[in-house]
Amino acid sequence: DLTQESIEALIVTRPPLQELILAKCNNITDLSVYNLAKACTTLERIDLDWCWTLSDDTVLAFLDHCPKLRQLDLEVSL
Repeated sequence: DLTQESIEALIVTRPPLQELILAKCNNITDLSVYNLAKACTTLERIDLDWCWTLSDDTVLAFLDHCPKLRQLDLEVSL
């Protein structure tokens, strides 16, 4: 599992990620994932399956800030 500290490190370093799998990571905050969406603008795929702690606004942030996004997985997430 990713930790809150791992997410915060990604936000700070802004790596050119194309794919990020956060499936079943319910130990991270909604705000940190929202900020991650704003920081990782090169994402093409994000897996948020079973991330039931995330808000609609956070999911929409990926759509707003990741213009290359082609796949957004949300099974049992909202």
